[in-house]
Amino acid sequence: MVNIEGQEAGQGVAIRDVALRAMVLLMMAFAAAAAQAGVVAEDSFNSYATGELGGLNGGSGHWDAAWQTSSVDREQVVDPTPDLSFIVTGVGTVDGGSRAVEFIGNSGQNNPARRRWWNGATEADNHTGDSVYVRLLFRPESGWDSNDFILFWMSTAEGGDADTHNDEPGFGMFPLSGNLNEVFFVQFSGSTGDRVYLDNQSLPSSDIMLVARFSKSVSGDTEIFDTVSLWLNPDSTDDADSYDIIVSRYSTGISTTGLDWLGVRTGGNTETSDQYVFDELVIGTEWSDIMPQSTQDGAVPEPAGLGLLGLALLGLRKRRR
Repeated sequence: MVNIEGQEAGQGVAIRDVALRAMVLLMMAFAAAAAQAGVVAEDSFNSYATGELGGLNGGSGHWDAAWQTSSVDREQVVDPTPDLSFIVTGVGTVDGGSRAVEFIGNSGQNNPARRRWWNGATEADNHTGDSVYVRLLFRPESGWDSNDFILFWMSTAEGGDADTHNDEPGFGMFPLSGNLNEVFFVQFSGSTGDRVYLDNQSLPSSDIMLVARFSKSVSGDTEIFDTVSLWLNPDSTDDADSYDIIVSRYSTGISTTGLDWLGVRTGGNTETSDQYVFDELVIGTEWSDIMPQSTQDGAVPEPAGLGLLGLALLGLRKRRR
């Protein structure tokens, strides 16, 4: 006697197996593709012990070297209280975790930390594509007032402890004396026309998220990075065209066609009482690389998480069998 019900049940299980395997393979393929087109480098600092940042080489991606720090020694890995975090409206919370990097002013020109984020040993000497995005969380801790200066710069060279990184693209905060409603800026230098401020935005009293784009107005490996754009606290409605401020090259001395170093500079008016913290550093080549993607319920899982979820589903199916 032929057991029709048993055959149908077996066929149903087989169909479910095929569907499950197809879903797992699709999720893993998406994870692989997203990872390939994803972030260039990132560092949450959570793998570090508290203390000196110099020589540490955690994070993931294309990092080519450990963190280099100034001989002035004005930086350290800290356990911030509370952890840095920022709610991206329409997406969810970007959580900095239990470690961050703290900088303290020294009343002089100083580059307290820098790191090469492009691996020139296995690829081109530096990134010559048309754009680079940087995302980070930032918190002014104490002492911030008029004329305190901090610059996040991009370059093809590390520079020295006191390098000004003029004629190179950057973004930062510089509350001008007598006008504390102009704080955030993008620049190539401090000269007229090379620095643009975000109007009517005072010094923040809570954690903020900054996204900057370094880009070329003319596409091509040998063209110049001549534009810097900045987003302050972007949300799910923002995109690559909705920047808050933008500056284009004004000085004729700017000639950078490739980038591979990221660093931080403080100015002469950033005193020893001025402290600030940054966290969740992410570098990518597209907007989607550095911005959490949104759904109705919150943030989309990271590509690696999707791959792991697919493997977990496959393992669960094997256990049931």
